[in-house]
Amino acid sequence: MPIADGVSVADSDGSLLSYLRIQTVDDPQPLLGHKLGAWITEFGFPTYTASGNSSQFAPVTERVQAAYHARALIQALSYGVQSWCVYELADEGQNPSDAEQNFGLVRSAALGFEAKTAFYTLKRITRLLGAN
Repeated sequence: MPIADGVSVADSDGSLLSYLRIQTVDDPQPLLGHKLGAWITEFGFPTYTASGNSSQFAPVTERVQAAYHARALIQALSYGVQSWCVYELADEGQNPSDAEQNFGLVRSAALGFEAKTAFYTLKRITRLLGAN
């Protein structure tokens, strides 16, 4: 099981659902006697070009960003996640080779908040799934 800073971060499956199970059942159950509710915060994927900048984040295309967000949202809802928060709504800048500036579902203010593919994907999914 991979460990980061003394905390289990995934099992051999390495999926979002396995991570949620570890954090809400496997780790708290023995100590607390019950499971915890799940919240996902600051969840995102940067759309940037890896032009020699080292980053802890792998770059993805806008289509891949959209697909990853869609899959994660559906998995989270199926698990009963109480809150799912995208990181972040708008890109922080215009530098295409800086991961930290390109997590948004829309482009930066300087680029008129133009929607990326993930924005439309999540909008469509939320309409299809409805309010709960």
